[in-house]
Amino acid sequence: TNNIPIATIANTLSTESNTLSSNESSSNAFKIIHVPIINQFPELPSGCEIVATTMLLNWYGYKIDKLLLANSIKTSPLPTSIKGVLHGNDPNDSFIGDPFSENSYGVYHKPIIDLINTYTNNEANNLTGSSFDKIIDTIKSNKPVIMWATIDMKSPSVTTSWKSPNGTVSWIAPEHA
Repeated sequence: TNNIPIATIANTLSTESNTLSSNESSSNAFKIIHVPIINQFPELPSGCEIVATTMLLNWYGYKIDKLLLANSIKTSPLPTSIKGVLHGNDPNDSFIGDPFSENSYGVYHKPIIDLINTYTNNEANNLTGSSFDKIIDTIKSNKPVIMWATIDMKSPSVTTSWKSPNGTVSWIAPEHA
């Protein structure tokens, strides 16, 4: 049985062919080898979360294609202006926009957990809110993790905000999984 945690997402299953190795340049840096590298371009210019999920699931032996996942995730239209105020859905509920389009936002962890659970035996395990040490310990124990961060680890900033049924959404950029 797999247990695929998410912050962040990882899994408790390990195999002999997927082993943790220490980065020789730093005794504190670790990586999991043999994670399949899948390019999000050109098909999914806004779908980094989908591609990271595909890589994770493939590593755990689920032969799932990024396009299948992109077509399976719940999507919502881009926010629209009503009387000068943006209104839209919440990226905690659905992918905002279309992962096949450059002009989209993306999705947070909850819909990705739902997506993983759809293609596994409800094996997603949410690590969101865990300490950074727990995330590092997960990686050290040879379990890949999907992590929402920023492109090139740039400082995050709110680029757009809109009203959603769940309250105000503040889109953090340059968001990347």
